[in-house]
Amino acid sequence: MNLMHLKPFFFFLLTGLLWGQPVVIAAAIAATSAATPALTDSAVYEDAALWAPRAGLTSDFTPADTEAPRTIPSGREAILIRLEPGEPVHAVLDFGRLGLHRVPLAQTDIMDRAQKIAAGEVEKGTPNWTMMIGRSFSRHKPEAGQGGIRVPFAEVEAFRYFLVVYLDGDAVGNRAAAALLEEHKDAIQAAAIAPILFGMGEFPYIGELAYIETLREHGLDKQFFMAPHVSVPYANSMAHSYPSLPAIALVDAEGKTLYEPGSESVSLEAMFGAVHAILAEHKAAKSENLK
Repeated sequence: MNLMHLKPFFFFLLTGLLWGQPVVIAAAIAATSAATPALTDSAVYEDAALWAPRAGLTSDFTPADTEAPRTIPSGREAILIRLEPGEPVHAVLDFGRLGLHRVPLAQTDIMDRAQKIAAGEVEKGTPNWTMMIGRSFSRHKPEAGQGGIRVPFAEVEAFRYFLVVYLDGDAVGNRAAAALLEEHKDAIQAAAIAPILFGMGEFPYIGELAYIETLREHGLDKQFFMAPHVSVPYANSMAHSYPSLPAIALVDAEGKTLYEPGSESVSLEAMFGAVHAILAEHKAAKSENLK
Protein backbone atom coordinates (compact mmCIF):
# COMPACT_ATOMS: atom_id res chain seq x y z
CA MET A 1 0.00 0.00 0.00
CA ASN A 2 1.29 3.42 -0.94
CA LEU A 3 0.39 5.49 2.12
CA MET A 4 1.21 8.77 0.40
CA HIS A 5 -1.83 8.32 -1.83
CA LEU A 6 -4.12 8.65 1.18
CA LYS A 7 -5.73 11.94 2.18
CA PRO A 8 -3.82 13.76 4.96
CA PHE A 9 -6.26 12.89 7.74
CA PHE A 10 -6.32 9.19 6.94
CA PHE A 11 -2.55 9.06 6.40
CA PHE A 12 -1.99 10.66 9.82
CA LEU A 13 -4.47 8.32 11.49
CA LEU A 14 -3.16 5.16 9.83
CA THR A 15 0.50 5.88 10.52
CA GLY A 16 -0.34 6.59 14.16
CA LEU A 17 -2.08 3.25 14.44
CA LEU A 18 0.64 1.32 12.63
CA TRP A 19 3.55 2.65 14.65
CA GLY A 20 1.82 2.97 18.01
CA GLN A 21 1.92 6.73 18.12
CA PRO A 22 -0.92 8.64 19.78
CA VAL A 23 -3.32 10.23 17.36
CA VAL A 24 -3.93 13.83 18.27
CA ILE A 25 -7.37 14.78 17.01
CA ALA A 26 -6.61 18.48 16.76
CA ALA A 27 -3.59 17.79 14.57
CA ALA A 28 -5.58 15.43 12.40
CA ILE A 29 -8.26 18.02 11.86
CA ALA A 30 -5.64 20.64 11.01
CA ALA A 31 -4.21 18.29 8.40
CA THR A 32 -7.47 18.07 6.48
CA SER A 33 -8.29 20.39 3.65
CA ALA A 34 -10.15 23.58 4.46
CA ALA A 35 -13.88 23.10 5.00
CA THR A 36 -16.29 24.27 2.33
CA PRO A 37 -17.33 27.85 3.17
CA ALA A 38 -20.85 28.20 4.55
CA LEU A 39 -23.39 29.02 1.88
CA THR A 40 -25.88 31.86 1.98
CA ASP A 41 -29.55 31.66 1.01
CA SER A 42 -29.00 33.93 -1.98
CA ALA A 43 -25.98 31.93 -3.16
CA VAL A 44 -28.02 28.71 -3.14
CA TYR A 45 -30.87 30.41 -4.97
CA GLU A 46 -28.47 31.64 -7.66
CA ASP A 47 -26.71 28.29 -8.14
CA ALA A 48 -29.44 25.81 -9.02
CA ALA A 49 -26.85 23.02 -9.32
CA LEU A 50 -26.87 23.00 -5.50
CA TRP A 51 -30.59 22.25 -5.32
CA ALA A 52 -31.28 18.77 -4.03
CA PRO A 53 -34.23 17.03 -5.70
CA ARG A 54 -36.03 16.65 -2.36
CA ALA A 55 -36.32 18.67 0.83
CA GLY A 56 -37.52 18.05 4.36
CA LEU A 57 -39.23 20.32 6.85
CA THR A 58 -37.19 21.21 9.93
CA SER A 59 -40.21 22.61 11.78
CA ASP A 60 -43.97 22.32 11.55
CA PHE A 61 -45.42 24.31 8.65
CA THR A 62 -48.96 25.65 8.43
CA PRO A 63 -49.89 27.01 4.99
CA ALA A 64 -51.35 30.50 5.04
CA ASP A 65 -52.79 30.35 1.52
CA THR A 66 -55.52 27.75 2.04
CA GLU A 67 -59.05 28.08 3.43
CA ALA A 68 -58.66 25.12 5.77
CA PRO A 69 -54.93 24.96 6.54
CA ARG A 70 -53.51 21.70 7.78
CA THR A 71 -50.21 21.73 9.63
CA ILE A 72 -47.54 19.66 7.92
CA PRO A 73 -45.25 18.14 10.54
CA SER A 74 -41.52 18.62 10.87
CA GLY A 75 -39.59 15.90 9.07
CA ARG A 76 -42.06 15.57 6.20
CA GLU A 77 -40.28 15.34 2.84
CA ALA A 78 -41.38 16.89 -0.44
CA ILE A 79 -40.22 17.28 -4.02
CA LEU A 80 -38.35 20.54 -4.52
CA ILE A 81 -39.90 22.28 -7.51
CA ARG A 82 -37.73 25.40 -7.29
CA LEU A 83 -36.47 28.22 -5.10
CA GLU A 84 -37.90 31.72 -5.42
CA PRO A 85 -35.97 34.92 -4.62
CA GLY A 86 -36.95 37.39 -1.95
CA GLU A 87 -36.53 38.19 1.71
CA PRO A 88 -36.68 35.48 2.77
CA VAL A 89 -35.99 33.02 -0.05
CA HIS A 90 -38.86 30.55 -0.39
CA ALA A 91 -38.99 26.99 -1.68
CA VAL A 92 -41.86 25.71 -3.79
CA LEU A 93 -42.43 22.22 -2.41
CA ASP A 94 -44.77 19.51 -3.64
CA PHE A 95 -46.07 17.49 -0.67
CA GLY A 96 -48.23 15.23 -2.82
CA ARG A 97 -51.74 14.91 -1.39
CA LEU A 98 -50.91 17.69 1.10
CA GLY A 99 -50.49 20.13 -1.75
CA LEU A 100 -48.00 22.48 -3.32
CA HIS A 101 -46.75 25.16 -0.94
CA ARG A 102 -44.23 28.02 -0.75
CA VAL A 103 -42.19 27.42 2.39
CA PRO A 104 -39.57 29.76 3.88
CA LEU A 105 -36.12 28.32 3.26
CA ALA A 106 -35.33 28.49 6.99
CA GLN A 107 -38.04 25.91 7.71
CA THR A 108 -36.38 23.32 5.46
CA ASP A 109 -33.14 21.37 5.29
CA ILE A 110 -32.39 22.68 1.80
CA MET A 111 -29.33 24.60 2.97
CA ASP A 112 -27.87 21.51 4.67
CA ARG A 113 -28.40 19.45 1.55
CA ALA A 114 -26.87 22.19 -0.61
CA GLN A 115 -23.83 22.34 1.67
CA LYS A 116 -23.28 18.60 1.22
CA ILE A 117 -23.53 18.92 -2.56
CA ALA A 118 -21.07 21.84 -2.54
CA ALA A 119 -18.65 19.88 -0.35
CA GLY A 120 -18.81 16.84 -2.63
CA GLU A 121 -20.36 14.66 0.07
CA VAL A 122 -23.42 14.12 -2.11
CA GLU A 123 -23.10 13.76 -5.86
CA LYS A 124 -25.87 15.00 -8.12
CA GLY A 125 -26.54 13.23 -11.36
CA THR A 126 -29.20 14.32 -13.82
CA PRO A 127 -30.52 17.86 -13.15
CA ASN A 128 -33.72 18.00 -11.09
CA TRP A 129 -36.23 19.24 -13.67
CA THR A 130 -34.91 16.97 -16.40
CA MET A 131 -35.12 13.99 -14.06
CA MET A 132 -38.58 14.91 -12.79
CA ILE A 133 -40.44 15.22 -16.09
CA GLY A 134 -38.00 14.45 -18.91
CA ARG A 135 -39.34 10.93 -19.39
CA SER A 136 -42.79 12.29 -20.28
CA PHE A 137 -41.69 14.18 -23.42
CA SER A 138 -43.20 13.04 -26.71
CA ARG A 139 -42.90 14.01 -30.36
CA HIS A 140 -45.15 13.51 -33.36
CA LYS A 141 -44.73 10.48 -35.55
CA PRO A 142 -43.88 11.44 -39.16
CA GLU A 143 -47.25 10.47 -40.61
CA ALA A 144 -50.46 12.25 -39.68
CA GLY A 145 -52.94 10.19 -37.71
CA GLN A 146 -50.25 8.00 -36.15
CA GLY A 147 -50.03 9.83 -32.82
CA GLY A 148 -46.83 10.41 -30.89
CA ILE A 149 -43.76 8.60 -29.65
CA ARG A 150 -41.68 9.06 -26.52
CA VAL A 151 -38.52 11.17 -26.80
CA PRO A 152 -35.43 9.18 -25.65
CA PHE A 153 -34.33 10.42 -22.23
CA ALA A 154 -30.72 10.74 -23.41
CA GLU A 155 -31.90 13.28 -25.97
CA VAL A 156 -33.72 15.31 -23.32
CA GLU A 157 -30.61 15.32 -21.09
CA ALA A 158 -28.67 17.25 -23.73
CA PHE A 159 -30.72 20.43 -23.21
CA ARG A 160 -29.69 23.21 -20.81
CA TYR A 161 -33.01 25.07 -20.85
CA PHE A 162 -36.66 24.34 -21.51
CA LEU A 163 -39.11 26.79 -23.06
CA VAL A 164 -42.45 25.82 -21.55
CA VAL A 165 -45.28 26.72 -23.94
CA TYR A 166 -48.70 26.77 -22.29
CA LEU A 167 -51.57 26.26 -24.76
CA ASP A 168 -55.27 25.62 -24.96
CA GLY A 169 -57.20 24.53 -28.03
CA ASP A 170 -57.45 28.00 -29.59
CA ALA A 171 -56.28 27.70 -33.20
CA VAL A 172 -55.35 31.38 -33.62
CA GLY A 173 -53.23 31.49 -30.46
CA ASN A 174 -51.59 28.16 -31.18
CA ARG A 175 -50.68 29.13 -34.73
CA ALA A 176 -49.20 32.38 -33.41
CA ALA A 177 -47.06 30.36 -31.01
CA ALA A 178 -46.00 28.04 -33.82
CA ALA A 179 -44.97 31.01 -35.97
CA LEU A 180 -42.89 32.56 -33.18
CA LEU A 181 -41.18 29.25 -32.42
CA GLU A 182 -40.27 28.93 -36.09
CA GLU A 183 -39.09 32.55 -36.25
CA HIS A 184 -36.79 32.10 -33.26
CA LYS A 185 -35.75 28.53 -34.11
CA ASP A 186 -32.07 29.26 -34.72
CA ALA A 187 -31.62 31.22 -31.49
CA ILE A 188 -33.47 28.54 -29.52
CA GLN A 189 -31.26 25.78 -30.92
CA ALA A 190 -28.06 27.78 -30.38
CA ALA A 191 -28.90 28.19 -26.68
CA ALA A 192 -29.63 24.45 -26.24
CA ILE A 193 -33.29 25.15 -25.45
CA ALA A 194 -35.99 22.55 -25.91
CA PRO A 195 -39.48 23.97 -26.42
CA ILE A 196 -42.06 21.75 -24.73
CA LEU A 197 -45.82 22.12 -25.21
CA PHE A 198 -48.17 21.87 -22.24
CA GLY A 199 -51.86 21.59 -23.06
CA MET A 200 -53.98 23.30 -20.42
CA GLY A 201 -57.59 23.19 -19.26
CA GLU A 202 -59.71 20.60 -21.05
CA PHE A 203 -57.52 20.61 -24.16
CA PRO A 204 -55.35 17.55 -23.30
CA TYR A 205 -58.43 15.54 -22.39
CA ILE A 206 -60.18 15.60 -25.78
CA GLY A 207 -58.59 12.21 -26.51
CA GLU A 208 -54.90 11.51 -26.97
CA LEU A 209 -54.92 11.14 -30.74
CA ALA A 210 -57.25 14.10 -31.21
CA TYR A 211 -55.00 16.23 -28.99
CA ILE A 212 -51.84 15.25 -30.87
CA GLU A 213 -53.43 15.82 -34.27
CA THR A 214 -54.82 19.20 -33.19
CA LEU A 215 -51.27 20.27 -32.36
CA ARG A 216 -50.21 19.12 -35.84
CA GLU A 217 -53.07 21.02 -37.52
CA HIS A 218 -52.03 24.16 -35.62
CA GLY A 219 -48.45 23.93 -36.95
CA LEU A 220 -46.87 22.61 -33.74
CA ASP A 221 -45.86 19.16 -34.98
CA LYS A 222 -42.12 20.02 -34.88
CA GLN A 223 -42.13 20.57 -31.11
CA PHE A 224 -41.88 18.22 -28.15
CA PHE A 225 -45.10 17.95 -26.20
CA MET A 226 -45.93 16.73 -22.73
CA ALA A 227 -47.88 13.49 -22.66
CA PRO A 228 -51.56 14.52 -22.48
CA HIS A 229 -52.45 12.64 -19.29
CA VAL A 230 -49.74 14.41 -17.26
CA SER A 231 -49.71 17.79 -19.00
CA VAL A 232 -52.02 19.64 -16.59
CA PRO A 233 -50.71 18.03 -13.37
CA TYR A 234 -47.09 18.84 -14.24
CA ALA A 235 -48.03 22.36 -15.33
CA ASN A 236 -49.85 22.93 -12.04
CA SER A 237 -46.83 21.72 -10.07
CA MET A 238 -44.65 24.37 -11.75
CA ALA A 239 -47.02 27.07 -10.45
CA HIS A 240 -46.10 29.62 -13.10
CA SER A 241 -48.09 32.81 -13.41
CA TYR A 242 -49.34 34.10 -16.76
CA PRO A 243 -52.18 36.41 -17.82
CA SER A 244 -53.69 34.36 -20.65
CA LEU A 245 -52.95 31.58 -23.13
CA PRO A 246 -50.79 30.97 -25.04
CA ALA A 247 -47.91 31.89 -22.74
CA ILE A 248 -44.31 30.84 -22.21
CA ALA A 249 -41.90 30.37 -19.32
CA LEU A 250 -38.18 29.63 -19.39
CA VAL A 251 -36.67 27.18 -16.91
CA ASP A 252 -33.21 25.68 -16.69
CA ALA A 253 -32.51 21.97 -16.39
CA GLU A 254 -32.60 22.17 -12.58
CA GLY A 255 -36.04 23.80 -12.59
CA LYS A 256 -35.00 27.37 -11.85
CA THR A 257 -37.51 29.72 -13.44
CA LEU A 258 -35.63 32.33 -15.45
CA TYR A 259 -38.73 33.92 -16.94
CA GLU A 260 -42.48 33.86 -16.41
CA PRO A 261 -44.80 36.61 -17.63
CA GLY A 262 -46.64 37.14 -14.35
CA SER A 263 -50.20 38.37 -14.14
CA GLU A 264 -49.83 41.60 -16.12
CA SER A 265 -51.10 41.54 -19.69
CA VAL A 266 -48.27 41.06 -22.17
CA SER A 267 -48.22 39.87 -25.77
CA LEU A 268 -46.69 36.57 -26.80
CA GLU A 269 -44.19 38.49 -28.95
CA ALA A 270 -43.10 40.46 -25.88
CA MET A 271 -42.67 37.21 -23.92
CA PHE A 272 -40.29 35.87 -26.56
CA GLY A 273 -38.41 39.17 -26.50
CA ALA A 274 -38.02 38.93 -22.72
CA VAL A 275 -36.67 35.41 -22.98
CA HIS A 276 -34.05 36.50 -25.54
CA ALA A 277 -32.96 39.37 -23.29
CA ILE A 278 -32.54 37.02 -20.32
CA LEU A 279 -30.49 34.56 -22.36
CA ALA A 280 -28.27 37.39 -23.59
CA GLU A 281 -27.65 38.44 -19.98
CA HIS A 282 -26.76 34.87 -19.01
CA LYS A 283 -24.38 34.56 -21.95
CA ALA A 284 -22.69 37.84 -21.06
CA ALA A 285 -22.37 36.86 -17.40
CA LYS A 286 -20.87 33.50 -18.33
CA SER A 287 -18.33 35.16 -20.64
CA GLU A 288 -17.37 37.59 -17.87
CA ASN A 289 -16.84 34.72 -15.40
CA LEU A 290 -14.51 32.99 -17.84
CA LYS A 291 -12.15 35.99 -18.05
